[in-house]
Amino acid sequence: MDSVLFPVEYIVPTTRATTRKRVPRSGIKYVQSNFFAGRTFKDGDDVDSRLRNWQDNTANIRIHGTTRKVPREVFEEEERAKLKPLPQAEFKLAKAGTRKVYHDCHIFCDYNYYSVPFEYVGKEVEIEMSKDLLKVYCKGKEIAIHERQKGRGNFSTRPGHYPKYKRYSQNRVSREVSDKDGQGRQLR
Repeated sequence: MDSVLFPVEYIVPTTRATTRKRVPRSGIKYVQSNFFAGRTFKDGDDVDSRLRNWQDNTANIRIHGTTRKVPREVFEEEERAKLKPLPQAEFKLAKAGTRKVYHDCHIFCDYNYYSVPFEYVGKEVEIEMSKDLLKVYCKGKEIAIHERQKGRGNFSTRPGHYPKYKRYSQNRVSREVSDKDGQGRQLR
């Protein structure tokens, strides 16, 4: 869903590329030796403001060592027109992890319980938690989706996640309680 807004191109390295020694790119070495070298900073905000100033007044107005062009001019003349506008909706980051499905067809996430189809009892499943939803996957296949529960100790249970012999309706529960009572009263 978000990959439509933020296209991702996956690049699989060749065998040769994975065996090469990892070395810092020239751009990283340039920043390390020309900006960070010999400087101390008060905090992250100090780094951010001084780095932005250095980029605008030093790095982006020099002649680039490889291209022999001024980076700011290349950006304005060639690259700016190719940029796409950012989407209006904020990109939603989700927490991910794995859980083991308990014998009662539930997983435990953020102090609450969420049901999973009974076929997955005892198996490891992957979870993705956003602000409002919990999605459960097994081997890449979505097997359950729940609204996130508020508070602690709450259950979100889908009756269809239980095997048929464990499903029952409220009427059946009332009838069974009535029969056990022996007086024919329905207790609700």
